Amino acid sequence: MIPVWKLNAAQVLGLACLGVWMGGRLKRLVPLLDRLNVPVPIAGGMVFALVSLALRGRVVNLEADTTLRDLLMVAFMTTIGLSARLQLVRAGGQGVIKLLGIATFGALLQNLLGMGLAKAMGLDARLGILAGSVALAGGPATSVAFGGTFEKLGVHGAAQPRRPPPLPPCQGPW
Repeated sequence: MIPVWKLNAAQVLGLACLGVWMGGRLKRLVPLLDRLNVPVPIAGGMVFALVSLALRGRVVNLEADTTLRDLLMVAFMTTIGLSARLQLVRAGGQGVIKLLGIATFGALLQNLLGMGLAKAMGLDARLGILAGSVALAGGPATSVAFGGTFEKLGVHGAAQPRRPPPLPPCQGPW
């Protein structure tokens, strides 16, 4: 039997701080990460994710309290946006304005397509927004963070990812 370590919110926050510190060290050791603009928390989080994956099912399974998850995901995405320097935006000039227009049009198309597909599958069309520009522009974690808000608006199942049913056991000769 593999033990399960349940991490409370304070321990998760402590691990997050350790991940930020580790990410900073990793970016100094691997300059390619800096050239590719990999955020420090992502670099550190990948180390934690790989270690957790290596331990899972072999040594120990980690189970994290998700109380702070939504707040920290929104804070992370906000700080990434705030890392843009005004001088870079100015240097971009008309190109930045064009990119904003294209991105806005793309987000609108993503939402229309998502809402249409959700309706076609008999789901609440607002789920298509979560699967559309919210997830594609902000990332899947942003959809998870806003899932609770959509649930409060009456979108059933928005806060919980849908898991497929387990596969039946293999009956073949292999």
